[in-house]
Amino acid sequence: MFSTRSTTVAASGILLLALAACTGGGGGGGGGGEEPADGASGGGATACVAGKTWVLDVADAASQLGAQLASSGMNVIQSEGSGRQSFTFDEGGSASASIDLTYTVTIQQDDLTLTLVQTHGGDPTGEWAWQGGSDSTIVFSNWDNAGYSVQNQFIVNGTSSENTMDIPSDTLGDGSVMTVDCSGDTLTTQVTGSPYTQHWNAEG
Repeated sequence: MFSTRSTTVAASGILLLALAACTGGGGGGGGGGEEPADGASGGGATACVAGKTWVLDVADAASQLGAQLASSGMNVIQSEGSGRQSFTFDEGGSASASIDLTYTVTIQQDDLTLTLVQTHGGDPTGEWAWQGGSDSTIVFSNWDNAGYSVQNQFIVNGTSSENTMDIPSDTLGDGSVMTVDCSGDTLTTQVTGSPYTQHWNAEG
């Protein structure tokens, strides 16, 4: 049986890994064989994706996070999200995100209640293109995470931990390839390497 300290360390590590995987917004250099976003490749897919403000279904994202943690053996008693994350693509090949989002995850292990509050904030920007001749795979390049930050706070049995952890922004967004399924005002995305499928709705 884990001691309180070892349980806290183990749970904290799993929570951080799970939440880091949830952030995938693109980033890093793109792969080869890209087509310009406004080129022939992509066709109707470009018209569907571009020119809209896509807003993340935060409740769904938080639910997926909780389910993923539960599948790894964690006793998740709360997994909630609040705030807003949006993404825009234009036909010229520019992309931008606006993030002001908080996930709150609580797990119970014996007499230990551990809550992680993770706050994401910033406005990353970059470029996008269809990968090769695909109309369902986007690759990002020249991604700038400057100003994007993630803060983590641990609360153990109601008491905040002494060490609030900062994750450098350059360790996030390392999935540069994203599959997309766009139909009307709904968009589904999954960044390579992430276990999460993100659902977006066009604003307005």
